[in-house]
Amino acid sequence: MFGEQGDKLTAEAYVPTLFGGRGAHVWTVASALRDGEGRLAGVIQTIRDITERRNQVLELEKSRQRYDMAISATNDGIWEWELATNTLYHSPRCLEIMGRAADAALSPMDIAAILHPEDRLGVLSEVRRITGEDAERFEHEFRIRHTDGTWRWVLARGAARRGPGGRLTRVAGALADITDHKQGDAIAGILFHIANAINETRDLDELFLTIHAALRRHVQAPNFFIALVNEPEDRLDFAYFADERDARYNPVERISDPAVQSPTLEVIRTGRQVHLHSNDIEARPVFGSRPAAWLGTPLRSRGKVIGAMVVQHYEDSEFFSARDAELMVPVAEQVAVAIERKQGEEMLTHLALHDPLTGLPNRALLLDRIDRAIQRRRRNDSYRFAVLMLDLDRFKFINDSHGHTTGDNLLVEVARRMRPVVRAGDTVARLGGDEFALLLEDVDSPRRVVQITRRLLAALERPVRMGTKVVRTSASIGMVLRTQGYDTADALLRDADIAMYQAKAQGKGRFRVFNQAMHRHTMEMMTLEGDLSMAMRRKQLYLEYQPVFDVDGARLLGFEALVRWRHPTEGAVPPARFIPMAEETGLILRIGQWVLEQAAVTLARWRATLPGARGLYVSVNLSARQASQPNLTGRVARVLSDTGLPPEALKLEITETAIMKDPDGALQRLEALRRLGVGIGIDDFGTGYSSLAYLQRFPVDTLKVDRSFVSAVAGDAENREIVRTVVTLGRSLGLHVVAEGVETAEQFAIVAELGCHSVQGYHFSRPVAEDRAMDFIAAGGLPEASTGTAAPTGAGGPDGLGGPAR
Repeated sequence: MFGEQGDKLTAEAYVPTLFGGRGAHVWTVASALRDGEGRLAGVIQTIRDITERRNQVLELEKSRQRYDMAISATNDGIWEWELATNTLYHSPRCLEIMGRAADAALSPMDIAAILHPEDRLGVLSEVRRITGEDAERFEHEFRIRHTDGTWRWVLARGAARRGPGGRLTRVAGALADITDHKQGDAIAGILFHIANAINETRDLDELFLTIHAALRRHVQAPNFFIALVNEPEDRLDFAYFADERDARYNPVERISDPAVQSPTLEVIRTGRQVHLHSNDIEARPVFGSRPAAWLGTPLRSRGKVIGAMVVQHYEDSEFFSARDAELMVPVAEQVAVAIERKQGEEMLTHLALHDPLTGLPNRALLLDRIDRAIQRRRRNDSYRFAVLMLDLDRFKFINDSHGHTTGDNLLVEVARRMRPVVRAGDTVARLGGDEFALLLEDVDSPRRVVQITRRLLAALERPVRMGTKVVRTSASIGMVLRTQGYDTADALLRDADIAMYQAKAQGKGRFRVFNQAMHRHTMEMMTLEGDLSMAMRRKQLYLEYQPVFDVDGARLLGFEALVRWRHPTEGAVPPARFIPMAEETGLILRIGQWVLEQAAVTLARWRATLPGARGLYVSVNLSARQASQPNLTGRVARVLSDTGLPPEALKLEITETAIMKDPDGALQRLEALRRLGVGIGIDDFGTGYSSLAYLQRFPVDTLKVDRSFVSAVAGDAENREIVRTVVTLGRSLGLHVVAEGVETAEQFAIVAELGCHSVQGYHFSRPVAEDRAMDFIAAGGLPEASTGTAAPTGAGGPDGLGGPAR
């Protein structure tokens, strides 16, 4: 084996026979021994057992393979920094992460050049910490510029190796691309902030600010806007706008016109994301300053594009990466959901605080604004405001006679006319029905409020044309000018309402300023209302009867039953005070039923005990509420059955106004009563709005000429002609005509001459108590002492259950 040149041989082998057959890896060296002539004389051989060392090498190789496999599985790259030579080693995967070739060599300066400007300081601080302290390990996230121009998030982790004396010699570690993870976190973070903002923000403006702030944490988007489609106006509105160069964008009109072009409209029309660079933008029309980079994403709600979300940059055409574009898609989806939710909330809030018919603020919003005015008044003594209540005159008649559609259109027109009369900071509210209220703020004097009020009255007095109809109305207004001392908005509206009713009572189409005397009067009426509810239970109500006489011979025909109230402290309460109150509160139903029952019981008793009463009737006034009861006929039938009174002995009187509230319903109920055999009369005829056609349809047998015409029949030729016309009309229809309110012999002579069948009034008798009425029955007509008695001035009362016919 030894050649001429080779005097030494080495070998490594496994010898299975060594160590009693256990075998061993050995390393051997054989050296040749030569004589003086160079001939081989012998061999010296050394054998060493290397089994343990070989096993260590094998384990080290396995460990290296496992490390390589682990690094490959994590997709990380390996890097090493040798401080002695200031050189860097990067594995191929590490270079791939940075977008460099597999054989590229990068220096520390090269790495510093590709760091994101915002991250350089952080990386430098971490390097100083490792090199200057006894730090063993580090971990840091930062961004680097990829060769494709995008920014990549990386995570660098490593360990320091130190030599004798703790001197740093080498830093080695791994580099991982965490861009996808970061983008996922960014999307999740933005979506979380948007979802949270839906619940926490008060309106769309605040929502958009929150969305922009969340977006800027993850995407460099100082220039950002949200454009929403306004379909009814065919317009693009910029709901949110933040820009470094432009203050705002004006709305874009006629967006349905294909000639109107822009990248934003392209996003909306195509429903696709558009990512433009400087070269792409050069030839396109833009809304404001021309950006270098532009990224627009459609906002889609329920499958429909409702707008676009746009970020733009003015300097770097490659500023937005493909990853930024990917991030914007789910963000835009969540933003669209947020917009829809917030718009829905704002719509609900608007509906909750505004009248759906007129669009005006409602009571809730008005009360809030008045409360704010009260608080401001307390803080600033020089601040003045006024509260007005406005009610339309004749609105109920317009609504009933022309229909609810006309009534609604009138309310809309009234709201439209009031808006320009008041100032921008004032509030016009609709409280319900035909009732409106106004809050006038920062008024410098009461004169200014009066001027505004007069303009309101003038604006509402103008006729309103609705198709072929012309509708006229006016308004009654009450106002509170001295607002100091009020603690609540309700108290202010209450007092303005009191003043408004005072204005309406004085003739309508006018205004009144609230004073404390009005308040005292209202409180008295409220007390009286409470007492009235107890009056029936305490038997304070009673009936009086006014006789009705035949024109020929003054023969007694019957009585009209009229309710009276004897108050325990105030004495006799005039019907003019409590009948309207009972009608308004609904107590009139109980009172009216009681009157009907008592009148029937009384006449039935008279007919049973007094021979002269057997041919008499009693007439009872039906209130508007009673006349509208579906079970009216049943109630009347039950009274007749319980008392035994013949149906023909009962007459029910109803006013024209009550009939015209529901003509069809009234017709059905009156026909049912007529079939029952009860007499039906129209009270106060001539003051309402019924037509001849309605009069012919209704099953009435009596017309009562209103006292307002009879009282002036002697001195007013026009009133005499009205009475003549009513009498002629009644006779032509075969109706019995009664003149009520006859106070003088002259009036009696005239109505008799004009053809009235019967009369009642103070000329013959006041309403009398039951025992006095029995005297009339016993006399068969006018008692001797009653003939020719005249009524005292002003002794009358209102229509309805309590009004005397005079």
